[in-house]
Amino acid sequence: MRYFWLNFHLPYACRNSGACCSAGWSIPIERGVAGTLPLSENGHCVFHVDNSCAIHSSKPPSCVHFPYVCLIDQRGVHVTLSHYCPTAASLLFAHRGPIEIVEGPPPIPGIEIPEGLDAAESLPPRASPTKLMSFQEFSEWEKAQIGRLTERVAAGWPAWGGVVSRFLSAKLFASWAAYQGDGTDAVLKLVDLAESVLKTEVARRCWTAGRPLDADLLKESIRQTDLYLVHRADSRLLSAPE
Repeated sequence: MRYFWLNFHLPYACRNSGACCSAGWSIPIERGVAGTLPLSENGHCVFHVDNSCAIHSSKPPSCVHFPYVCLIDQRGVHVTLSHYCPTAASLLFAHRGPIEIVEGPPPIPGIEIPEGLDAAESLPPRASPTKLMSFQEFSEWEKAQIGRLTERVAAGWPAWGGVVSRFLSAKLFASWAAYQGDGTDAVLKLVDLAESVLKTEVARRCWTAGRPLDADLLKESIRQTDLYLVHRADSRLLSAPE
């Protein structure tokens, strides 16, 4: 099995920030099995104690898979991250150099096929309403679109173009929308939506803080955007044709 990553995500390693443990969402004990971990009154997982996980060595698969967002198709496993995780968000600021799609290790050691959208039996995405791409063409399209995205974003976010380009590239690459919606058109619409939500969050946080955009405000805006788009919204609805 081949595993594909965006190069700036490769250094990811859990730093036990506790964001996933304190988000207030339901944590399934096992996929397809009824039952969730109990939450305390403040919405935190009851096993999140003193900023660490009391069951870290035996935590449920849903915890193990966070913040990985995976797409499985005939090319292999495509790994991106939810930037609601502060550690993942920090990688957007740390990287220098071009954005590239590279091969890397499996996201979770010992698990060949991680949880994610399984499109392994699907045809490649559509390039237009009447034309399917080949998988090779789809890979080339992703690479080309990341290059175009970087150029466009640099003009619209002059001080933060690199960070925002990396964030939006993570919406273009390994996008479930390619298979849940109208192929490449759905992917590009999702990228536009992510940028619109991010702009709204940036404006809201700058107004609330009473200061211009800085790294801290942008990081929290990115985290909130992915909370909405990755964890709260229905990916099928986001990808649905207009």
